[in-house]
Amino acid sequence: MNEQLKNLVWLACGFVLGAVLSFGYEAVRYVPTAVAFGLLCFGCGALLYLFLDMQRKTDQSIKNLNEAYGRWLQKSSEVAEKESELNAEKKIFSTEKQEWEAEKEIWLALHSDHLNPLK
Repeated sequence: MNEQLKNLVWLACGFVLGAVLSFGYEAVRYVPTAVAFGLLCFGCGALLYLFLDMQRKTDQSIKNLNEAYGRWLQKSSEVAEKESELNAEKKIFSTEKQEWEAEKEIWLALHSDHLNPLK
């Protein structure tokens, strides 16, 4: 809605300028020139508005990209930290697993006669 209002203001300013020029001088003789000049002013104003709006949008998109890149870097560092924590837990788990396997082998060797009732 805000952009539509700005465009409407530019249009109104162009026609007001045309009207001032047409009534400021001999009205009948200069009406086509005043309308043409008003349209020229409106066109230049619209082009200037589009150019400045394009620059603003470009700056905003660069700012948004920088913010997104910063968030991505932060998330990637968090993921790397969690990955290192998981790798540490994996090492601990594998060490515990080896210990349990060794204890299991010892237990099975000591209690093999209880497990096999046919012997």
